[in-house]
Amino acid sequence: MDTSYQPVYQPIATTETPNEKSAPRASVQSFFSRKSSGGRQCTTQSKPRSRSWHILSHIVSLLWLAPIIALLVLNFEGHKIGASAWCPFGHCGSDVGGDDAVERAAKLDKNDHNLLGALQFVSKALEVWFFMIASALVYDLAMIFARMEGGLPVGYLLTHLEFGDVRNIFNPLLWTSPFPHAGSSHSERHRKRVVRLFLFALLAALLMILGSLMGPGTAVLVLPTLQWRDTPHKASQMYQGISVGEPPKGDNTLFGCNSTDLDAGNYSCTFNMYSSSMDQWVASAAASNVQSQQDFGSVSNTLSQESVVTFMVNASIEDDFIVWVPNRQVLQDVSLDYFQLISTNNSLGFTAQCNVGNVTVTEIDDNREVHCFGNWTSDEVDDYYTKCFRVGTGFNPQNSGASFEIGKNDPYVGAESTTADVFFSDIAQYFNPNDPQSHPDLQRCLSNDTAPSCDWDTIFITPPPSGIPANLAFDNLVLSFSLSNNSNYTTTEPISSFSDRWYCDAVRYLSFPTYVLDTSPTAIVLSLVRLQGTSPHSADPVAIDPDWILAAFSADADPTSSNNMVDSHRPIAQEYSKVLTPAWQEAMSSDGTEDPTSDSSVQEFIFLYLYSFSQALSMVRYTNGSATLSPPTSPAHIKPEDITTTTPHLLRTWSTRHVWAYSVNSSHTSKLGVAVVCLGGLCVLLRLFLGVFLGKREHSPVEMFVAALEHSRTGEFAGMKQRKGS
Repeated sequence: MDTSYQPVYQPIATTETPNEKSAPRASVQSFFSRKSSGGRQCTTQSKPRSRSWHILSHIVSLLWLAPIIALLVLNFEGHKIGASAWCPFGHCGSDVGGDDAVERAAKLDKNDHNLLGALQFVSKALEVWFFMIASALVYDLAMIFARMEGGLPVGYLLTHLEFGDVRNIFNPLLWTSPFPHAGSSHSERHRKRVVRLFLFALLAALLMILGSLMGPGTAVLVLPTLQWRDTPHKASQMYQGISVGEPPKGDNTLFGCNSTDLDAGNYSCTFNMYSSSMDQWVASAAASNVQSQQDFGSVSNTLSQESVVTFMVNASIEDDFIVWVPNRQVLQDVSLDYFQLISTNNSLGFTAQCNVGNVTVTEIDDNREVHCFGNWTSDEVDDYYTKCFRVGTGFNPQNSGASFEIGKNDPYVGAESTTADVFFSDIAQYFNPNDPQSHPDLQRCLSNDTAPSCDWDTIFITPPPSGIPANLAFDNLVLSFSLSNNSNYTTTEPISSFSDRWYCDAVRYLSFPTYVLDTSPTAIVLSLVRLQGTSPHSADPVAIDPDWILAAFSADADPTSSNNMVDSHRPIAQEYSKVLTPAWQEAMSSDGTEDPTSDSSVQEFIFLYLYSFSQALSMVRYTNGSATLSPPTSPAHIKPEDITTTTPHLLRTWSTRHVWAYSVNSSHTSKLGVAVVCLGGLCVLLRLFLGVFLGKREHSPVEMFVAALEHSRTGEFAGMKQRKGS
């Protein structure tokens, strides 16, 4: 005879049977109150656990919230520990610049390893702790559902014991037991009972999954991570202006120069401090250009130094290849406050274009001249033009010029000296020499006979030809280099003829980038300051006085001075003397179908000019004052998001450090960990609610088993399907 019984999950309480109109109700509590079949009280009768045990279990559950809340506070506040994960009382004992830096780093690394390992055990303890709470919650839910109409399958009473095994989620009996089977009573077939039991199975499954995720969830929050953290942003200075549009002046403008020297134009006072920097910069650029001629070679950026830090120019390809130059005054401030490693401050950038061609000078009167360079072109235009700019204080008091010599007749150099002329002009004008209709008034007036009678103001305020950007028409600085010892422009040759001159013009911009000094052990060797976030503060070009070029070359402004030249023994003089003529020849031989800058000599000359002009821009001084924040009660320490377009000149300093810290935003897994522990907290509160308002005294599984054995059947199971054929 088949002795098997179906199903395994059976109800422990029913109210009706198919054969009886009203069957006795058997509740869970009745198992512990009935006597044996002999009518006597059994000695093995089980008693529920005491109320104190019930209260203690809830206290233990609530205590789990204490470390969880502490972890959430640490992570949401972004608590910073320090250079090591083990920093008792905030002291890590790290010193990257000390003599025992390596030994200290090894010790801190060992402490980090030990602490992180110990915190793994902490996360495991929190996981086990939660499993105890979750299993108790499942038991409480089982008891509540068992006391309801229709009872609860017997197998569900043991769900909390199998709670730690996730495989039970895939047990078919867990999901099929809520549904009625053949021989089920009317109450067991009720839809509400089916939904209720299915809800219990679903809650049990979700708690199993939540318990499995609690370990990694708490581990993510318990374990600190290495993060880059900003110190408070100090906003104590307000940018007021930059003195690039006027000659150098003042006692503290250039190191080694006093106000008397600068007022007299004796810019050779910069020789002791900056001549070697200039020579080293251009010599390195020339050496890099030579190395780039090898197979797979390329030109690398070169370094210059200011105080204890080094820097390099930063080319911004996104902004029409603007070359940004760090300001030496800012670098001096960075050197003085070495540990405020990041600051926002000013920087000058420029776009430059160098050409070869003819040059003429049209004299209007003693204080007004028009200088024109032929064969001018740019990356932004598609044709060749003649560029004319007005010179002389008669046009504008700001229009000025200067000149100096680079090298002299010397067997060591082997070439004649080069004359460098630099002019600033407020307005420039362009015309196409092959097109008579291109600015005809300008072409007609470029004669000494007709020039005095022309309306030059109208000529120069006329918009430039289409295709030429407007920023190339205003505030021009032109630096030209002769190939002989003749310092005068050719005034007798027609415009269409060639003369042996290089001329370069640059458009300057002002920016407020971030100066960054990386002091990590791998980068501190160079003490390199980099620029980040370079973009023009305004599309309008910045005016520059030609005397800054003289200061960069350490040449006096007085043409009769013996220091109005760059000595032929200086590397920069040798490089210019060596490259000017072959670069001019290569550029003049270009047929226009190829980029002449691809030639070695032309490329080297471009680099010489780039670093020479960068030296001048790096020396420009700026002024600032105390920051005035609005409202006046604003704190001195502000966050980056507080800097808006309404405070564009606010200068701030801070440092970014690699530290051990807690943070919710450090990773996506941190957010997942927060979600997991928050759900765990809701489980604790749910169990407290059930225990206070709906809970009964708990019974152990052994107690329930013994009580079930002692129970006398009174027809609760009548009408249920038994073995087949019986």
